[in-house]
Amino acid sequence: VGRRREVIIRDGFSVYPREVEDRLQVHPAVREAAVVGIPDEVLGEAVCACIVPVEGAIVTGPEVVDWCRVTLADYKVPDLVRFLDDFPRTGNGKPRRIELSRMVRAELTSWEG
Repeated sequence: VGRRREVIIRDGFSVYPREVEDRLQVHPAVREAAVVGIPDEVLGEAVCACIVPVEGAIVTGPEVVDWCRVTLADYKVPDLVRFLDDFPRTGNGKPRRIELSRMVRAELTSWEG
């Protein structure tokens, strides 16, 4: 079984989700993070950070973006941030990235329509 491509091409630059996730995981209000690419007409793909916050923590999208800007190159900083109670998971407990991407795309489509 082949692995799905694990790189996001944003405006011609390669963004490795794991690198962005590693930065997000050390934020004190983030319990878990998964980064996915979302189709974008201008950028090719936008970087979307899906966040499960620590229970009771208050964190905002702009705060997450600012946190990433401290150590990540501009093209790696998330364009979108979505907060979830939990992630859809594979049988071994890992986040289902394809499903996360679909969920975000569906949400964006409902905003447009």
